[in-house]
Amino acid sequence: MTGARAVRRPIRPAVRVFGLVVLPIGLFWAVFGIVIEDPALVALGLVGVGFAAWLLLEHRSDEHRPDARIAMHVAYATNIAALLAATAEPVIGLGLAVGALVPAIMALAYVDRSAMRRLMCVGICTGTYAAVASSLLPWGSNFGFELNVILTLTTFATAYAVYHVFLWNASGQLTDTAAELGAVIELSREIALTLDPQQVGRIIAEHIARAAGAQESALSTWDRANNRLVTFAYFPPERAELLDIFLATCRWTRIYFGWRPNLRDEGDNHLVELAVAGGASHIVTHNLRDLKNMELKFAGLTVVTPTQLLGKE
Repeated sequence: MTGARAVRRPIRPAVRVFGLVVLPIGLFWAVFGIVIEDPALVALGLVGVGFAAWLLLEHRSDEHRPDARIAMHVAYATNIAALLAATAEPVIGLGLAVGALVPAIMALAYVDRSAMRRLMCVGICTGTYAAVASSLLPWGSNFGFELNVILTLTTFATAYAVYHVFLWNASGQLTDTAAELGAVIELSREIALTLDPQQVGRIIAEHIARAAGAQESALSTWDRANNRLVTFAYFPPERAELLDIFLATCRWTRIYFGWRPNLRDEGDNHLVELAVAGGASHIVTHNLRDLKNMELKFAGLTVVTPTQLLGKE
């Protein structure tokens, strides 16, 4: 089997670009409004700055939050910001009406059809309000034809740029999904060519390794009766015998107490807890930066690299 792992395009980088695009434009119009003493333009700029700041904070939020939830939050917030901007400065209503397309495009590759329908309905309402805001609201700036055109074109350009950022992100995500479906089809085809259980196991292990971007993969289960780990398949297969020899020296260890050493990566805490429960003297890893900075120290437990361990022995 050939082929590389499909690279996921998470939504966070696109949200960050969104914030970085909106922030300077909002700052410019806020400052310009202060200079010419135009309250509507100042309000518009502050809406842009506030929205951009929120986007940048959302980009740095909890890394474990799913992309679908982030997409929904940003999509709804974008509609709210568009409504506030159209209310503050009705002159740019037509530009914001075009920008009402952005939230649905943003969430296209991350949410289900029901959520997409809701976003489309909200976007239609937002776009309709923005389009008629200049006729409904009695306030707003009136700088003359030239500056009004510049203000509207700036809004159009911003919406157009952000639209293409999220369109590119969505197209990449859909391409990744198509690549993954292709990998599943190829896996099914290869399995269908053999009835040998061991060969099937090796094929599955190889596909798992390639899908995860890993160099090695094992399909194993714990034999409780004999207190040992049994490996059905390993990729690459030439290392399977070495793995069997190594696992023959291992023993099952249960973790009965969570020490919570508070490592930088929450997902690494269980490694320390397992080492303490098993009475280990060393944790051997290349990730010294994260594992050595634990808040809770354990006497007799040392974190070393493989090279350091071999040097000590």
